Amino acid sequence: MKMIKIEHWSDYRCPFCYIADAEFEDMMKTLGDTSDIVLINKAFELDPEAPKKVDYSTADVFSKKYGMSYDAAVRKLGMIDAYGRKVGIAGYNYSGAQPVNSFDAHRLTKYAEAEGVKGMYDRLMKAYFVDNVNIADFDTLVGIAVEMGLDKEETERMLRSDRYAEDVRRDEYEAYQARVASVPTYLFEDGRRFAGAGQAGQIKEVILELLQ
Repeated sequence: MKMIKIEHWSDYRCPFCYIADAEFEDMMKTLGDTSDIVLINKAFELDPEAPKKVDYSTADVFSKKYGMSYDAAVRKLGMIDAYGRKVGIAGYNYSGAQPVNSFDAHRLTKYAEAEGVKGMYDRLMKAYFVDNVNIADFDTLVGIAVEMGLDKEETERMLRSDRYAEDVRRDEYEAYQARVASVPTYLFEDGRRFAGAGQAGQIKEVILELLQ
């Protein structure tokens, strides 16, 4: 049977990426044997210039940007939070997320993949949207790495270096070449693509077609 490859660009800063992940995972469970379906995660940065440390939350940014009170911003963002919880992400809290740089989180994910450690992508998504920790913070990333089974000293050395930076930049260049301008984006080899959350049903239709 032909292998079905799906390239998937996402960023840890993207609220709908985490939601789409949950929807995609639920959809895959309905397909039975998915051994011939390969999801290739690729890095994307929504805000490459974001700082590594902030003293404000996403709700604070939203409040300032749209000229509303903090409480009003939380209520507005609460619609996204409710969407996240609806798809099964307990404790989803975009309002409280710290809008920091995601580059090192992407590098850590590449490192984990190279070391054969699975689940880093999901763990970092949870760290950002549920735990609301700073995913650009050195000690935070090291702690998560150790929790996931990576060696502490090796992780520290990796983060202090520029290792896997080229891998992240390659993903971003490939996004540019493929004209991927937003995330999440799911791209099939035949060029069909789906962007945003709420696309799992359509993605499933394409998969079923390709499996025939």
